[in-house]
Amino acid sequence: MDRPAPPGSTAARERLAAILARPDLFTATLASKLLTFALGRGITETDGPAIRAIVRRAQAEHYKFSAVILGVVESVPFQQRQNP
Repeated sequence: MDRPAPPGSTAARERLAAILARPDLFTATLASKLLTFALGRGITETDGPAIRAIVRRAQAEHYKFSAVILGVVESVPFQQRQNP
């Protein structure tokens, strides 16, 4: 298992640069993980449009974390979730 790179190391800077180079990919991954937690289930193919909408919203707001959170909360899958 890979250990996290110590802060300030070359590997840590390279990982940060890779994330910053593709904010859309990072945001899609974050949205997917947050939606999984919010729904209490795994992501399915039908959740794809919601995740893409969350990424578009975040992009329009310069990738603010609050835009991702609001996108999850206002998404169709979250609004239509079934309580057990």
